[in-house]
Amino acid sequence: MRSLILTTLALGALGAPVVAQGGTLPSPVVDVEWLAANQGDPTLVVLHVGGRDGYVEGHIPGARYLDLGAISFSRGEREDPDHVMLEVPDLAVVREALEALGISDDSRVVVTFDDSRRVTSATRVLWTLEFMGLGHRSALLNGGNGAWARAGLDLATEAPEVAAGELTLGPDTDRRVDKGWVLANLTSPRIALVDGRRREPYTGDREEFPGRGGHIPGAGHLPIEDLFDDVGMLRPRAELVDLLRRAGVEEGETVVAYCHIGLRATSVVLAARVAGHRALLYDGSMNEWARDPDLPLERGPGSR
Repeated sequence: MRSLILTTLALGALGAPVVAQGGTLPSPVVDVEWLAANQGDPTLVVLHVGGRDGYVEGHIPGARYLDLGAISFSRGEREDPDHVMLEVPDLAVVREALEALGISDDSRVVVTFDDSRRVTSATRVLWTLEFMGLGHRSALLNGGNGAWARAGLDLATEAPEVAAGELTLGPDTDRRVDKGWVLANLTSPRIALVDGRRREPYTGDREEFPGRGGHIPGAGHLPIEDLFDDVGMLRPRAELVDLLRRAGVEEGETVVAYCHIGLRATSVVLAARVAGHRALLYDGSMNEWARDPDLPLERGPGSR
């Protein structure tokens, strides 16, 4: 109760407008003012991504804890040639995990994170929600819990009681592509591949697999460190448009993002969506592509 009272007082200090309850979310990214103004919406679900200890120490009032492992899995052992990390598991498993958190077809879901280092885990959760059919009903809290605290809003320590939801929406499987699709579209017009890793793996100066360094041919480079500031705030839309342009993405192109294992790339997907592009994830990423000796790789700074 104390947390809710302090939240209300802080909201008054912010002067945030009250927003109508229900419906879709205004953007793939919402700010603290929007979330605080909508806390009374019974369809609102806030998901906390990060360490469980951090959740216990303090979370946004009403937030439910989500372990990323509950909605992802790894295929095979690390030494296996077909080992792939962080894949979407059977859809029934994902649906059950989301329903246990109280998510239903009419839910509006905001994903937050307890530390700026967790932002890619949060964007992976956001992408999974989109994949499960909640694309227009889910968003990232810009800046996560840090932004909430900096706004003077209170954090809670008690976990809320949650009634199970009912999620019957069909998955939006077009948001994910596989290596066959990528290979078939390497030279397709209006498709822009974007690599979200750091520079050394992208250029091949640091090999992820012996003899298999570099990037997918034609892919531009946009490390996710350029997308967020030091406290996990996403860059303004105009800056994202410019960053994507410098990575070789032209207006109207569909962005296909990848990285090491399909984690960092979800932040590129989010940035591309905010910038106005259709954005897809190559989920297998280099963990799959570079393990296949028959698939091409390109070294150096890239051509886009």
